[in-house]
Amino acid sequence: MKNVKGKKLSRKNWIILIFVLIAVISSAIGCFFTLRQGVYVGDRFYHKASGERFVYNSDNYIKWKTDHEFEIVEDGKKKTAFCYVEGDKIRIQFDDEEIDGYWNGETKYITREDGSTVGMDDLQISFNDEEPDILNSAYAYAIAEIAYHDTGEKLWNWILIVIGWICYAIGVASALNPDYSVFFLRRWMYAGEPELYDLGRFMARLGGGICMAFGIILMSGLYPVFANIFA
Repeated sequence: MKNVKGKKLSRKNWIILIFVLIAVISSAIGCFFTLRQGVYVGDRFYHKASGERFVYNSDNYIKWKTDHEFEIVEDGKKKTAFCYVEGDKIRIQFDDEEIDGYWNGETKYITREDGSTVGMDDLQISFNDEEPDILNSAYAYAIAEIAYHDTGEKLWNWILIVIGWICYAIGVASALNPDYSVFFLRRWMYAGEPELYDLGRFMARLGGGICMAFGIILMSGLYPVFANIFA
């Protein structure tokens, strides 16, 4: 009897270890892909890579080439922008447009001489869920952040990873021990040992599985992906 009991405990420990490894791997993925610093270009997040490059994907990136020259690659097409900084005054020259203004690093915007905010008067309309073209003003904000070394933005927040751990732990507890998790902090209300019916255990385990899946999504930083799919 002791050997059988020992085997059961050993098996349960292995299951717990597997669940912990899944959480650790998910958190590592989330930290690597979502807690890297970078800049936003419109709704796109460009993370800081090596060689003064800020990358969205292989076909979309910004590279700081010289003191004033920036190489912009948008959907595989290259263009050049030149940035000149003097105190809080900044001028960014594109092939077809020049943006002049003053950079406010606290609220992340460029203002013109008349006090208006660059980009606020630009209107974009998209049809059939097509992504609108990225405006020069969006690149100007990103270039200003890079030029002023103000690239501390992140795609995700570490607090959400912690919330993911909590959701995942609750889900694991419900899946492994549904009776204990359902009656947690309520056992004192019962004269005997409370016990669920088979259907109740199934529903508790199902809820635990859903909670685990949600925790993995939060820990791994996949929430924005799912949000875009179901938006």
